Formats: sequence, structure tokens, C-alpha cells
Amino acid sequence: MSEIIVACTFEAKHSDFDREPSVWVRKRILSAIAGDFNDHFFPEYFDMEIVSDCAVTATNLENNTFDVTITHNGPHDRRIMNELRKKLAGQFSDGWGECFEQHPIHGFYVSPKVLGT
Repeated sequence: MSEIIVACTFEAKHSDFDREPSVWVRKRILSAIAGDFNDHFFPEYFDMEIVSDCAVTATNLENNTFDVTITHNGPHDRRIMNELRKKLAGQFSDGWGECFEQHPIHGFYVSPKVLGT
């Protein structure tokens, strides 16, 4: 087994464009991302034969960054790591991540994405 850690971030836009989310709101946004990720995204989009676990953790709420740690059932393999990273980035941009752009959290529309993509 090996772990792949994918650095991610989210943008939070409010209808009042000058408004920034407070740390409390950022915690709620990350909690919503983590809950939805574990309940819906992870079981639907990852092959359970390859991936045994996923976790979402905050790394820096001031910068809206978080990590997704993916545990896969096999040795560390750069090809698998890149494949899982691409799958995560793709779902953030046009699948699972769209629900956050369409349904605000405390008035903020959220766009999660993988850093470096």
C-alpha cells in the first residue's frame, strides 16, 4: 500500500464580489467538501480494487488549501499516482466539483481544484 497526497485549493466567490470568507466560513466550506467527497465522490469515482481510502484535510485555511490523501492497494507507482491525480482534477473541474459552484455554502460559490493544473 502507498499514499498519494494531492495538494488542492478552492476559490470562494460571493455575490458581493468584495466579500472574503471568514475563517469560520472557510472551515464550513472545507467540511462540506470533505463530507461530500467521502460520501459521494470517493465511492462513485474511484475503483475500490485500486484505492482503499481517501481523506481530505485542511493545510492552510487562510490560503484555502487542503490535501486529498489517496491510499492505494499497491506499491508506489508514478503512473498510478498521475492517473489518480488526473481523475481527481477532472472531477473537480467538470463533475463532482460543479455542485459546489451551483449551490452556495453560506453565500459563497466554491470551485475546488488541484494545485498546479
